[in-house]
Amino acid sequence: MPKVGCSVIALLVAFSLSPVAFGEDIAFEQSRPLFGLTSELQQKYGLLVTYEDGPVDRDSELNSETRPNGLKFLCPMWRPITFRLPSDLTLRDQTVAFAPVRIDPAQSLAAVQELVKQYNDSENPGKFTVVPDGQYLHIVQTQRMAGGKLQAVEPVTNTVVSLDRTPRSCNAVLIELFAQVRQLRGVNMTQGVMPIASLFLHECRVGEGPLTTRQVRAEGLAAIGTDRIDGQKRVSFSWELVYDPNWNMYALSIVPVQVHDPLPPADAPRPAADSSGSTDGGRSVRTFRAPSPGQPKN
Repeated sequence: MPKVGCSVIALLVAFSLSPVAFGEDIAFEQSRPLFGLTSELQQKYGLLVTYEDGPVDRDSELNSETRPNGLKFLCPMWRPITFRLPSDLTLRDQTVAFAPVRIDPAQSLAAVQELVKQYNDSENPGKFTVVPDGQYLHIVQTQRMAGGKLQAVEPVTNTVVSLDRTPRSCNAVLIELFAQVRQLRGVNMTQGVMPIASLFLHECRVGEGPLTTRQVRAEGLAAIGTDRIDGQKRVSFSWELVYDPNWNMYALSIVPVQVHDPLPPADAPRPAADSSGSTDGGRSVRTFRAPSPGQPKN
């Protein structure tokens, strides 16, 4: 039977919750397991993977949960799933900050496709596919349940837009993008977790010709990841687009990703790890299972 507990995902303050990992297995017992897996691939495997889901069937795949304050909260139902990570994916060395790992693009694509297949076979809501696009691998929903039948769904990021090409802040471009998507698709979008300072301080230039929403977003992330002084790329970003049935809108979050770089020479010095396992100046990574307001029952 499907489970009915909701994971902790808020519309305006969305936390990326990591699951508990067991070697090459990652087990989820929360709503939107593929969303959680995407966050894991970004933060622990250094992959530029994006995620986009969509509405679920209110009659068969949506649960209403009453919170202690009396408010009702809607979230997708879910089934427990354990993802078996392909051996092609290499876990970053957690004892070394920014530890490089050799990543082959073709192997990464095949690995992510295999993980999405595992999700599609799990009887969890929706069907997804992987769209390779340059340095990105986009996980997008392509089918949803409606009236008891699977129906095709057009990803919001496929929407073709024509934006003003005048150079301006990346935040201004994002606002115009939201407005055009709402006009063309009747879809409301809002900002989730965002690097606010980077959006306001960096200038975005929209490319020529009609572009998909996905292409505009990739251009914007490339802009905010560069240094404003020397123009060199410093940070890579990915995004997560999650539909909230409580507000009937999508929340877009932009997250930094520690992308794997080519391996350094074998004799290159490595930072010394402290007793806690993290490096000086590094960032420790914790894994935990998301708490549910109401424990799901079998």
